[in-house]
Amino acid sequence: MSRVRFMSPYLKGGRDTAKLTNRARYIATRPGAHCAPRMHAALGTTEQGAVRFSFSCYNTAREVDAAVAAVQEIAR
Repeated sequence: MSRVRFMSPYLKGGRDTAKLTNRARYIATRPGAHCAPRMHAALGTTEQGAVRFSFSCYNTAREVDAAVAAVQEIAR
């Protein structure tokens, strides 16, 4: 099993994506530039930023699976 502390999927509409995961699935995320404006400028994502999911030892496998399912659903 691999261990990932956070993920920032590339989805258009960063702030909207964060609202969707929170409202539809009760998953808290953080949208924005994450103190990395130069990286977003280089990637061309300055307008939308990224959405960050942060996991810890308190999250269950079921919660991680729910986050992945939310990203897949929104990406469609």
